[in-house]
Amino acid sequence: MDLQDRIGFRRAFAAMVAGLGLLVAMMVIAAFGGADTVNWNGRYLHGFAALPAGLMIVLVASLVMTGLQMIGQWVLSLASRLMREGRADA
Repeated sequence: MDLQDRIGFRRAFAAMVAGLGLLVAMMVIAAFGGADTVNWNGRYLHGFAALPAGLMIVLVASLVMTGLQMIGQWVLSLASRLMREGRADA
């Protein structure tokens, strides 16, 4: 995996926010209707209170998942480099 093949943190974070944003937007819309979909500090939020909680959920979850993705990408590039150099036992 060359350096050109790697996805940067900003691009991966933006893609994660877009994907999770759609899911959480549906959850917030359902919370406006009274469904127990947005949970914050052990209590369900409804109406306009679900909006900031949903935004925080998206940002924190995206940050954690993107960090894990970047660690996985680093491990994959390290393993790929070791395989090319013939150091890894395959």
